[in-house]
Amino acid sequence: AVTGARAGAGVAFEGARLLRFDPATGAETELGPVAAPRLDAADAAPAALWRIPAPPRGQYRFAVRAADAAGRIEEASVFFTVLSAAGDPARDLRFAPLELVPDKAEYAPGDVARLALRADRADSWVFLAIRPGTDRAETRWVRLDGKTAEYEPIDGNFIFDSRLAWHFVPSAFSVYLKCDYAEAAKRIMEAKRQDESFDSVAEAEASIRTRRERERQRYAEFYGVDILDMTNYDAVIDTNGKTPEEVSDSIVAEWKKYLNNK
Repeated sequence: AVTGARAGAGVAFEGARLLRFDPATGAETELGPVAAPRLDAADAAPAALWRIPAPPRGQYRFAVRAADAAGRIEEASVFFTVLSAAGDPARDLRFAPLELVPDKAEYAPGDVARLALRADRADSWVFLAIRPGTDRAETRWVRLDGKTAEYEPIDGNFIFDSRLAWHFVPSAFSVYLKCDYAEAAKRIMEAKRQDESFDSVAEAEASIRTRRERERQRYAEFYGVDILDMTNYDAVIDTNGKTPEEVSDSIVAEWKKYLNNK
């Protein structure tokens, strides 16, 4: 196996290590020292190239450490999978795709960031690299309980524009805004969105129907929920034929009912 790294001017490579990851426990085992890299000094930014004999079948992390002129050390990692033979399925080895859902769009200094983590396989292990400000990054393995980790928002008022906020934040007041497919297609055509260009309302409607069904299937597979089950929501508002102001008034009215019934 061949891997490389490049550092900026004034940065020196401190070393590298190869670790094997055990999906059953989340533990990493270092496989011993890695041979010194071949350095390429032709460029102003030094580059290093490591040649590593392919290890046995499994999941691995190759980590490189570098220090700047002030002695600050950072570590960068790359993950890879080794198959025992050509055609060997990697379904049980591949690191799961991960979705991070923050509780806020922006954070002020001192705020606590809360994330919902979602992997496409149950009981997945997630490798997190957390770098607060300019401090050295902290790394850790986190195991998800099932495919998702639920969280609750911190104190305050927040609005989530999301198809699944009702699922990740069960304490929130959830509103489902619905309209007919024909009406949705008409709105898209009138909005003239660059990322949603159709030749006709009929074409737009067909695309919306297909996308919605795919979303329904995907969320059912990943989260075990049906986004079209109206019992998931505290309020369901029909937006057909209504102006944005009328829809807003309906949301406020439903919110007041919700508060009175709590």
